[in-house]
Amino acid sequence: MQKTIVVEVEMRKPHTKYKKIMRTTKKFYAHDEQSSARMGDVVRIRETRPLSKLKRWSLEEIVRRSSLGRLKTLPTQPSSSASEKEKNPWLCK
Repeated sequence: MQKTIVVEVEMRKPHTKYKKIMRTTKKFYAHDEQSSARMGDVVRIRETRPLSKLKRWSLEEIVRRSSLGRLKTLPTQPSSSASEKEKNPWLCK
């Protein structure tokens, strides 16, 4: 799904009979033209005409960036498996 983001909204409200606070979530599929939103960002979406079977929302703005998105894009260092096996003989890769 290119140019599509999934926005999850969490709602908390008391149960009608038992008054326990219940947590429900709702997923919205939104169109992101520049693919600028990353995982964990707080975004604002607006309703638009149906763009596909599930997409009826469009990304309006990114309210707050998340540090999770930056961690995903950082390059990983190659690990030397020979030195790790010498330290821990039970390590299987």
